[in-house]
Amino acid sequence: MKKRLIGYAAALLAVSMLAGCSAPAAGTGAAADPGSQAGASQSGTSQTDASQTGTSQTDASQSAGAEGASITFWHSMGGVNGEALEYLVNKFNSENTMGIQVEAQYQGEYDDAINKLKSAQIGNMGADLVQIYDIGTRFMIDSGWVVPMQELIDADGWDKTQIEPNIAAYYTVGDTLYSMPFNSSTPLLYYNMDMFDKAGITQAPGSLGEIGRIADDLVNKGGAGEPISLSIYGWFFEQFTCKQGLNYVNNGNGRGAAATAVEFDQNGAGAKTLAAWKELYDKGYAPNVGRGGDAGLADFSSGKSAMTLGSTASLKQILEDVNGKFEVGTAYFPMVSESDKGGVSIGGASLWALNNEDEAKKAATWEFVKFLVSPESQAYWNAQTGYFPVTVKAHEEPVFRENLEKYPQFGTAIDQLHDSTPQSAGALLSVFPEARQVVETEIENMLNNGTSPEEAASEMAQQINKAIGEYTCSMNDNHGLEGILSMKTQVWAHRGASAYAPENTLEAFRLAAEMGADGVELDVQLSRDGELVVAHDETIDRVSNGTGYIKDYTLAQLKKLSFNRLFPDFKDARIPTLKEVYELLKPAGLTVNVELKTGIILYPEIEEKVLALTASMGMEDRVIYSSFCHPSLVRLKELDSGLKTGLLYSDGWIDAAAYGRHTVGADALHPALYHMQDPDLIPAARRQGLAVNVWTVNEEPHMEMLVQQKVDAIITNRPDLCRRVVDRYTDL
Repeated sequence: MKKRLIGYAAALLAVSMLAGCSAPAAGTGAAADPGSQAGASQSGTSQTDASQTGTSQTDASQSAGAEGASITFWHSMGGVNGEALEYLVNKFNSENTMGIQVEAQYQGEYDDAINKLKSAQIGNMGADLVQIYDIGTRFMIDSGWVVPMQELIDADGWDKTQIEPNIAAYYTVGDTLYSMPFNSSTPLLYYNMDMFDKAGITQAPGSLGEIGRIADDLVNKGGAGEPISLSIYGWFFEQFTCKQGLNYVNNGNGRGAAATAVEFDQNGAGAKTLAAWKELYDKGYAPNVGRGGDAGLADFSSGKSAMTLGSTASLKQILEDVNGKFEVGTAYFPMVSESDKGGVSIGGASLWALNNEDEAKKAATWEFVKFLVSPESQAYWNAQTGYFPVTVKAHEEPVFRENLEKYPQFGTAIDQLHDSTPQSAGALLSVFPEARQVVETEIENMLNNGTSPEEAASEMAQQINKAIGEYTCSMNDNHGLEGILSMKTQVWAHRGASAYAPENTLEAFRLAAEMGADGVELDVQLSRDGELVVAHDETIDRVSNGTGYIKDYTLAQLKKLSFNRLFPDFKDARIPTLKEVYELLKPAGLTVNVELKTGIILYPEIEEKVLALTASMGMEDRVIYSSFCHPSLVRLKELDSGLKTGLLYSDGWIDAAAYGRHTVGADALHPALYHMQDPDLIPAARRQGLAVNVWTVNEEPHMEMLVQQKVDAIITNRPDLCRRVVDRYTDL
């Protein structure tokens, strides 16, 4: 195997090569200090001429318009990758002859960058060029905010064939290249060559089936603790679909037109992938090592597992972590079965030019983009970060050749990219971030809870299709993406308009609707005879003329009491049932946040009762459930994985967003107001695909703050005031 690996590298060095590789999240690839390669980069090229800074081929009139312009570049490259990017930016600023200056601004992770872009005002977006991850491609196309790279290419007469075609294919729809590839990746199989040699295995496996057939030998003869550390990662599920040569979504994988539904459930790709995955898990060959693209790397680098899957940009980090303990081999990302004929799609991110209606900035942006994808820049970028050079001629640069000699395993990634085709470019989907979360959750359910592969694929399809439908509906209802992103923060009346009427009564809910609330929050308990009643406290002392626990009263007994103790003028106020509240609010179209009061009294089967009533009233799409008792939220998801839940909390949490998404399976965070002092709360929630609904907010300055932070809902006792604040800020 060692001779075969060296042969690959020699062959690659003997011919003109093509590349592409990167991590799906910023900062995952290890790299040398940018300063250590700067001299090599400059000395390894005969001269640094205008073509290498992206200016020689520029149309004269377009180039002249860029002179003296300053542009802002938002990116998500942290750590060593950020240092390499900073070097390139400084190099461009100092060497371009038109006086263009680029200010590079780090925006955090990819989710942070796209969320900040969504929050910016159209026409004043704060950036001229932005780095967006691959799964944000459909969103950016839909946004209408961008100047397609194709427009800049055509105006300049620039040769698009300079870009590796299998990388450009992902960002191309029809004949239009919408964004410029920059940091691109594919996944690889990494394997412990020493363990393979001990086990007498001479070839790396090409499919999940082959992994199963060599697994016992790797353990019994090779000394592996586990055959493969296979992380639960949505990107890998997408790649297995590509390897089968099948579509993830309809409408030509979202390329002929925007996808309206997934296709992996209908063409069998999903169930086939999951069945092979579950078989490895059931046999103990692929234990659950966690979620995320890097979750399996630790077991591999420590010598516990014989194989793992990872991004090509993880190569340097893996070699550094292994530190010579064993020889690392690389192979193509495995097929599901040996008969599969598809290829791999790329990951990573690309560069998008934003339409700020400033011709000088647009011209300057294009000059900078050309510099970033010039052969010299791309060779340097590859050597520092492990990302593929997206430009074909970068392979002729001495820096690239030296890097390949040092890391011959990277040759596998190059071969794999060349052996793929544009037809395996992968899907474009408006709700890809949400889809990946769904896929990972359902794989976990399959492995941990015994869900069948067919059930898991069906559940994935149901949830993703629902998200697609909601996105499409919002696009239509709000006149496109700009309408979606300008949607107001919602106003939810806390226990109804409880500042003005008895809380949790029909009077308070009716008044909330009249004041323009978008929704109401209410609390549910069980009476002695098992009826769902709406009340906050477990006892009735504070709000009624009675005393004692609700659980000790029948519904008929509760109805005889007055619930106007805090508002004596409301003489007819009574405790309502949940059914009565639904009947009142259903015609008004309000959202209903049902809080289950199970933290003190564990009402038997309250979750089942609430869901049955909600379904019987046709309110499933209008209700979100919350509770301080988080096991109740887990139980609700077990009963219906498609419903919406909000993680209600008041005490301090370490990474509430990750806990809410991955442990509880929530769809939203419901933090107390004082938690909003944490500047990372909203970004962390957005990274996990969670809404943020904040309670209880009754002061105007706090409402203003939350509207500016673009929280999804404000839960308030004063819906009239909150309505005015939200409307005022939206109208600005």
